[in-house]
Amino acid sequence: MDKNESHGFQKNSRHPRGKFVSQVLFVMISNIRAIRGPSTSPGRASGCRRFCLRGLKWLAVLLAVLTAVYGFLPRPDLLPPDLEYSRTVLDREGRVLFLTTTSDGRLRLPTTMEQISPTLMEATLEMEDRRFFSHAGVDGKSLVRAAWGVVSGRKLGGGSTLTMQLS
Repeated sequence: MDKNESHGFQKNSRHPRGKFVSQVLFVMISNIRAIRGPSTSPGRASGCRRFCLRGLKWLAVLLAVLTAVYGFLPRPDLLPPDLEYSRTVLDREGRVLFLTTTSDGRLRLPTTMEQISPTLMEATLEMEDRRFFSHAGVDGKSLVRAAWGVVSGRKLGGGSTLTMQLS
């Protein structure tokens, strides 16, 4: 009997990653046994190992499904493709002589992040999304606060983050 087979793991030459995972789990379980001491019921240890292995497989399947779903989600453009900017007429030194409005009557100039004042960015973050740097796009505290405001009938503010507003 092979060493891996004696511990409940089967060799599978078609799936080398499965063999690697089995070896890693074997080492982990061996270390746990060394810390805990010998098991009093061998059937329970084998069942625990099977349960852990099954859980890891389901976790891997779930991760693969979520990755596939994320891969098929549409990725909207940050700016509409038909967005127009105001035309700018400059003199020789680069000073603005004339600006036109867009078809909707607005002045719209392309701007880079370097051209925006840091004070304006800080003020926007303070008013719109105070915890912008501490969440990954969804602020749970704000969502709970907004939901409580709906339930209680009080105006406590919205739950959307800048990331949500942009998408």
